[in-house]
Amino acid sequence: MTEEKKEKFELDFAIGKSGYFLRESSSGLVAGPRQSKDGVPRHITIPVDEEGNARNIHMKSGRGSKLKEEWRIVPNRVLPDLHAWILRNSVPVSPSTLREINEASYNFSIRRLIVTLSIVQPFLIRGVSVLARGLCVFRFRIDKNGDETRILAFFDPSQLAKLVHGLKPANRLIRAMAWSVIPKIVKRVARLHMVRLDEMSEGDICLTIFRKNTEPIVVVKYERHFAIPLERVIDDGTDFYSKLKLSEMMPELGPRSGPFSIRFRSRGSYE
Repeated sequence: MTEEKKEKFELDFAIGKSGYFLRESSSGLVAGPRQSKDGVPRHITIPVDEEGNARNIHMKSGRGSKLKEEWRIVPNRVLPDLHAWILRNSVPVSPSTLREINEASYNFSIRRLIVTLSIVQPFLIRGVSVLARGLCVFRFRIDKNGDETRILAFFDPSQLAKLVHGLKPANRLIRAMAWSVIPKIVKRVARLHMVRLDEMSEGDICLTIFRKNTEPIVVVKYERHFAIPLERVIDDGTDFYSKLKLSEMMPELGPRSGPFSIRFRSRGSYE
């Protein structure tokens, strides 16, 4: 008897009029849009080893013999490359300078922010989902037929517009309450994420905003403290994102008053 062949995992989904696919291939996973904004076919491949770890992540564009690799990210090179970038673009900060910066700035820990987001995210997602469905802003339907599952979800921004219009008589009261409550909440949340630079944990990153007219910096603790101009971080981050060409693969939503749908169709299972 021949062993029954396992059906490979397939997922097709659409956000508005933009279609996407996710496929299980012989080497891992392949994903991409049905059509890119500029008309050039693109897909991202994640080859996976026997233990389920990604060997690399790369994007290819074009068709047939004109298929070319746009970029490649190797997971075990990410941290060394990031370390090298920090050393190239930063200056070491001496303990005396560190104390001066502490007294003249607000320092927000990125690590603390990530921990806070990881705690808040499940409650936030659940709360938004319940609220959106209760206000009929979001609704969905699930159909299952054998090994194929279809999910059809609708998001209707016009319901939010109707709600805002219905609250118009109370706008002044709501605005007054918001201005009295929100700044206090923001201050408390900000204080929870503030640290002294000389008390940073190893590997932590701080956004440092000076009280006087000095450009913000990013301080990294990696064996010692390094300072990088925030402008350089933003410029290089923007340049790196543009090279990935992910914007060409994003759905075109834009301002629209009517509902748009999110459709999923999956087949098989990925293990």
